Amino acid sequence: MLKIKEISLDDITIFGGQTLTFIRGTESEAVVVRHQGNGFDLIERRYSFVPPESIFTTIDNLLKDHDFFALPEEPTRPGMPDEAHPSLALKTAGGREKRVWKWINDEIEDFDPFYDEIIRYLDELMNEYEPNYEGKFQWHGTPRG
Repeated sequence: MLKIKEISLDDITIFGGQTLTFIRGTESEAVVVRHQGNGFDLIERRYSFVPPESIFTTIDNLLKDHDFFALPEEPTRPGMPDEAHPSLALKTAGGREKRVWKWINDEIEDFDPFYDEIIRYLDELMNEYEPNYEGKFQWHGTPRG
């Protein structure tokens, strides 16, 4: 069975989103970006934490039913204007690595369960932890990893 060591998600658009790097057993970071008020100002919240083993176990178990590593790295169709395109990367303890991105409006059976689970966990994280930074979004900032 494959054992995931690192999970990375990049899903930030002009409308907001999230980016994160979870490393098994190591302090990790997530950045959540949302609009503030009625304008186009984006506010980011950064969270630092050691991800619980449960998120990795969940992703390990999803690999039993979904062949993420067989997915094409890019979509086969052009995107719609302003269509989000999340990118997800998984790295195993043995060094196998794959980054896949998709158009958000496409349903992909072997991608969506991973994306949905990571977003669900990120929502829990935001309720459990206080951000260690909150302020104007910096477009060129990235989670450490």
